[in-house]
Amino acid sequence: MRVSILGAGRSAGYLIEYLTGLVGEKITSLSVYDLSFDLLWTDFPKSDHVNYTVMNLGDELNLERITSESDIVVSMMPPVFHPKVARLCLEKSAHLFTASYVSEEMKELHLLAKEKGLVFMNELGLDPGIDHLSASKFIQELKNRGAKIISFKSYCGGLIDKDSEGENPWKYKITWNPMNVVKAGQGGISRWRENGRERQVQPEGLFREAQSFTTETGEEFDAYPNRDSLNYEGVYGLEGIEILIRGTLRRRGYCQAWQWLVDAKATQSQSFHELGLVPQAGETFLNWLEGLAEMESRELYHFENEAIKDKIDYLKLDQFDILPTDETPADVLLRVISDRWKLNSGDKDEVVMVHLTEYEQDGEVWCLESMLKVTGEGSGRSAMAKTVGLPLALGVELLINNEIDEFGVLIPVFKPWGDVLLDRLKDQGLEFVHRNFPQSHLSPEHNA
Repeated sequence: MRVSILGAGRSAGYLIEYLTGLVGEKITSLSVYDLSFDLLWTDFPKSDHVNYTVMNLGDELNLERITSESDIVVSMMPPVFHPKVARLCLEKSAHLFTASYVSEEMKELHLLAKEKGLVFMNELGLDPGIDHLSASKFIQELKNRGAKIISFKSYCGGLIDKDSEGENPWKYKITWNPMNVVKAGQGGISRWRENGRERQVQPEGLFREAQSFTTETGEEFDAYPNRDSLNYEGVYGLEGIEILIRGTLRRRGYCQAWQWLVDAKATQSQSFHELGLVPQAGETFLNWLEGLAEMESRELYHFENEAIKDKIDYLKLDQFDILPTDETPADVLLRVISDRWKLNSGDKDEVVMVHLTEYEQDGEVWCLESMLKVTGEGSGRSAMAKTVGLPLALGVELLINNEIDEFGVLIPVFKPWGDVLLDRLKDQGLEFVHRNFPQSHLSPEHNA
């Protein structure tokens, strides 16, 4: 099998490292393409078994040549490029793997890929990815025992190890794409079900809907709704369930403070001109936010508690000038958090995934808490890179071994090969810890 990887950024290291070990045994050639390999080679040594090529992947002619020379393509490019890559894979009869959500454009290729016997695997990373694999397994196991599932909450977050938090009151640092942090939740309306009723929230109010909970091990988190949870009602086999939510994790108190930034319009992707207030030369970000609040006749310095004020003060918004290259408030905030939340030497990231499944069996209500925690090794050998890259690598290996027996546009739910993949992730140290207890044993916050 000839395997090509498009993109060698922060998330690709473990993927490339694992597949490199298969070269000569299961892979005849492994090629990696990117504009630069600086990030990769800092933490993952270059291998003589891999063909590294510096290339502009935005050029369709380059993509066409790569797909024509590949049996399997793994795209680590931004999601917007996946449909283009998928169409080329369809034309050149190459399988495709991504860690991204299935777009409408991708869905339209399902029957064509299926007819050609191609696997177009999506949502095979961390979230989405490991969440699907694990949720499918745990839900099915409960159903097989005759349990009636009442509530399912699935939360995941890329965080910072507690020993690396330092004096940062947000208890958060940049371990991933910082602009994704700035624009979190801005992709559209979020939907979920709560107490039998559908709930929706617009992006500007998303963090106000965050729920706090404490795990059985005493860890405190905020969780805000992530995209459209109801899309997974049928996928997970949870039709008619009372509570269904997929959310993103942060440490306790983060979401209230981030909502302050949203309300202040510090996260806005609209241009300064569109917002009606163009910054003056040398104006600080805080001065501009004050001016915008005055123009819109709203109070900027309203803090619900001192903890929020401490977090905002920590960002030092009065020390960041708006530069001529900044087109939007989001551009400025990107520079702010990249500086104030940067990882120090020796800092380690942490990935936490928690499934909370309430179910009824034999007249009693129970909760199954399933928790995955992965701590990074430091620098580019991060928990995030590991949990995104390894599922993709193992999925490619399953396909090479002919262990994936279906075709078309796929995601990893309720499949025998999904259970195999979860077991192999366990072999790599990515293992869930389960705690089962009576529902009455839950803290009040669990029922929020």
